[in-house]
Amino acid sequence: MSTPATDGCALRFRIDCPTRWGQQVAVGGDCDELGRWRPEKARPMFCIGPGRWDLQLTLPRQAFTHGFHYKYLLLEGGDPIWEGGAVRVFAPLETGLVRAGIELRDDWHAPGDPQDLLNAHLFTQVLFPPDRDGSPGPPPSPPVGGDPGLRWVHFRIAASCVPAQHRLCLVGSSAHLGGWREDRALVMQRGPAPWWTLWVALPADRNEVAYKYGLWQVAAKRLVDWESGDNRRLSFEPQGEGFPTKIRTDEAFRSPRGHYRGAGVAVPLFSLRSREGLGVGEFPDLKLLVEWAVRTGLAMIQLLPINDTSMTGTWADAYPYRALSVFALHPIYLRIATMAERLPAGVSAALAAQGARLNARTAVDYEAVMALKRRLIRELYAHEKERLSTEAAFHEFCQRNSFWLRPYAAFCLLRDRFGSADWRTWPRPYQDAATQIETLTGAHTAQADAVGEVYWVQYHLHRQLSEAVAYAHRRGVALKGDIPIGVSPHSADTWQAPALFHLDRQAGAPPDDFSESGQNWSMPTYNWPRMASDGYRWWRARIRHMANYFAALRIDHILGFFRIWEIPADMVQGLMGRFNPALPLSEAHLAARGIPLQADSARFCRPFLRRPYLESRFGRHADAVIAACCREIAPHTYTLRRLADTQRKLQTLRLPASIRSAGQTAEAALRRELLRLRSEVLFLPDPELPGHYHPRIAMHRSDSYRALDPALQNRLWEVYLDFFYRRHERHWHRHALERLPAICEAAPLLICGEDLGMVPACVPAVMAQLGILSLKVQRMPARRGVRFDIPEHYPYASVCTTGTHDMASLREWWETLSDPDGRQAFYTEVLGAAGPAPVSATADLCTAVVRQHLAAPSMWAIFPLQDLLAMDDELRCPDPFAERINIPSDPDHHWRYRLHLHLESLLAADDFNARLRAMVHQAGRVGAGQPRAPSPTTSQSHAGP
Repeated sequence: MSTPATDGCALRFRIDCPTRWGQQVAVGGDCDELGRWRPEKARPMFCIGPGRWDLQLTLPRQAFTHGFHYKYLLLEGGDPIWEGGAVRVFAPLETGLVRAGIELRDDWHAPGDPQDLLNAHLFTQVLFPPDRDGSPGPPPSPPVGGDPGLRWVHFRIAASCVPAQHRLCLVGSSAHLGGWREDRALVMQRGPAPWWTLWVALPADRNEVAYKYGLWQVAAKRLVDWESGDNRRLSFEPQGEGFPTKIRTDEAFRSPRGHYRGAGVAVPLFSLRSREGLGVGEFPDLKLLVEWAVRTGLAMIQLLPINDTSMTGTWADAYPYRALSVFALHPIYLRIATMAERLPAGVSAALAAQGARLNARTAVDYEAVMALKRRLIRELYAHEKERLSTEAAFHEFCQRNSFWLRPYAAFCLLRDRFGSADWRTWPRPYQDAATQIETLTGAHTAQADAVGEVYWVQYHLHRQLSEAVAYAHRRGVALKGDIPIGVSPHSADTWQAPALFHLDRQAGAPPDDFSESGQNWSMPTYNWPRMASDGYRWWRARIRHMANYFAALRIDHILGFFRIWEIPADMVQGLMGRFNPALPLSEAHLAARGIPLQADSARFCRPFLRRPYLESRFGRHADAVIAACCREIAPHTYTLRRLADTQRKLQTLRLPASIRSAGQTAEAALRRELLRLRSEVLFLPDPELPGHYHPRIAMHRSDSYRALDPALQNRLWEVYLDFFYRRHERHWHRHALERLPAICEAAPLLICGEDLGMVPACVPAVMAQLGILSLKVQRMPARRGVRFDIPEHYPYASVCTTGTHDMASLREWWETLSDPDGRQAFYTEVLGAAGPAPVSATADLCTAVVRQHLAAPSMWAIFPLQDLLAMDDELRCPDPFAERINIPSDPDHHWRYRLHLHLESLLAADDFNARLRAMVHQAGRVGAGQPRAPSPTTSQSHAGP
């Protein structure tokens, strides 16, 4: 061993890492000597044996006394591969201890290890928080100097799901490790989550020790469970050689009960009904739902987005996925009765009179509820505003959140002044966000009163939600939020930072089971290069803000981080979209594949409309449609005239009198058919690369495609399959790994991705690498050619569910299955039941489906509340068709579903609650109020010397 320099100390990295020929292991970190996280500056290690790598270097003493962070990576040709797991931490040590050098003994942490999922705050702070009974502080360092016949070893291990009143302990072959005696186990200290640590002095003449970790019960003062697997081993150099102090990091406690599995409930907050409500669910109602979750063994509550969507003051604002601000909370969730110690008489009277009327309604009356709340908020603010000058918590909230609160308040004021949230229609000076924010919200502004009301409402929303979250955490229940993939073009976010968005484009989805014409979400797409230029600061701030309230997040349409379905502004249907980023096809490429697009671009890129097709779509109105918007290009063959050559033009085209006289319903149906005319194309020209083209999605279902000869159809189909299912995999893989890490690293949350629909093959690998849970829905199998998924085949890193807010409830789905054979196949082959399938979704059938999902390997089984209540004849909604939350194919759908029961009644359903709790427990899922304490054991046969 070389002698360390006088101004530094020696450090040896040693790691066991399986490698193949051509690979090299390196170590990088946050200090200069380790490259400041730059892969090209990482320090290469030396192979000292099969799968064993070593590096010795000298670091300044400050690195040891202040600590540093590091990680290992694999180098081989192209992009480096960083190991998985959390960043490794070298904790500060006393100078005297490191004088003779330190050796780090580590194991390679494979990316995508399921154990990494358990390091989120969901587990370390909510479900398995540190004991609140005066748990020990930081682990002590060993004494400097000491017996030269001993060497110090610092054992470190990651363990997140340690039950309350339990600790980790260590027992091993040496007498200094307890000599395999359970009563002499060494109790470890809890370090920064998820780490547990222990300093032990071992005889210097030992060449190897075997050891194992266990679970120690504090009250009983005994080891109650050994970890599973073989004994762990630590070898040493002969006495007098090597480094006298070693830090041994074992990556994960091998729980004998396997990985954590939990269950939860999904319900929109607006759907909750309580006796204290005002016709809509409110933040304090979450406490009742939490209490019900505790009684039923559920550990997670999943909500839809709760951001402010108040743009028009109409039903359109009820759509929760188009936010006015991605930071502001929606005022509809405010409980007015708790905003002041004493309510003005007028407010109290209105709450009593109109509150009962709204609360009795079957569904949410969004417009009426918002109108009442806005009026009462204004009255109450006038009564309370004088007290705000002395309320320190209010001022602290405003200061801490000023980065979004000031732009949001200014935007709200201008929205109300001009009667529109479409800021691009405001007078030009007011489109300058920076100037207006300062003018409207700066010191001594004339708008101070109006701005103060906006601040005050958000402050109380924050307080009420925070109180509900704190209550949930005390009861061992986590809240899971929802991050929409897009934002409204008429939002404070696009107004304040328009450069981050493509406001001339629309995000949506290609055709799927929800909508044969695709979906247009009317949201701008992201300018990803601009977002990358500042390290995705907007996204990071958004995620960190959500972490104030949620321990887990659902990323809506996570496929949008790989590629987004982008629709031109002059089109309406998702059918006319294309992927971005994409690799469009050149004319030369198509020609080489036998597609003569260059010679006849009009045939492939303009609507090709045959008279029989027009007659099949419009019937007796076909001639009127042809006269209004078509021009003939061949006998009985047409294309669209210039006045109708986009879907936006077709949407506003004045229809012939014969069609207008058919009635509003018929006219609307014919208008939808008109939009289809523009989609009768085979290729879409790329807007940025002249001479390059995108195949139109689902081109094979068009009449234009059917008009081609079979040989050309076959050539087109091969191009189509390659373009949509093979060509972009590496391209999208790279883009996702540039964007998603910013989301995952912004806050220690459990991230779940909604990865349904047309899923590229690269998606599962990227999600696994980044520790993002996938979504599994039995009715929407990811595998082609499969009618229904089998939950027992789901991966651990997933959330399984019986349905989503975009789908019919379990009962409605079953009773509207158009294929009796499919119903029977599900009943017999999926549920394993005998006999004919019931026509209606009985309570027993729904119970079997829920039980099947509870038994799945998925980390989480989260059920729509409607599907859980469907297991009980008395609690289920009388009408199975009254439980639908959203219909994606209907852009005018009103989000108004409301639970038919009061939460107070649900809490009183003792028999059902006990039965559900028993189902959760029997499936091996750990719920609130069900501590993961192990059963006592006295056997050590698996851990003997």
